[in-house]
Amino acid sequence: MTPKLAAAGIPSDGFLVGAYGSDHADRNQLPSIAVERAHESHDARFCPEEVVIVGDTPLDVHCARLFGAVSVAVASGDYTYRQLQDTGPDYVLAGLYEWDLVEREIGCRP
Repeated sequence: MTPKLAAAGIPSDGFLVGAYGSDHADRNQLPSIAVERAHESHDARFCPEEVVIVGDTPLDVHCARLFGAVSVAVASGDYTYRQLQDTGPDYVLAGLYEWDLVEREIGCRP
């Protein structure tokens, strides 16, 4: 689990696997890394629309769009809520403390 997720109280069991900025310099490679890890650890294949990209920059939203994943933009960094909203993510949050709303919406949590 990343320090950002832990600080927001987001449980690691909400994610099967992940890929993070430290895994590859090109963030557009991260979804493929995460899907491969999921395949290796759970012997399952995941479609792009089953992948959720969480990030705090327009580049994260772009990465999700390129892969066909669900995009969750979080205004916890250098970009405002409005700036992120203007990039067209599936969800935009003021902070990670709103994560439970997205989990319920996409069916990760009852």
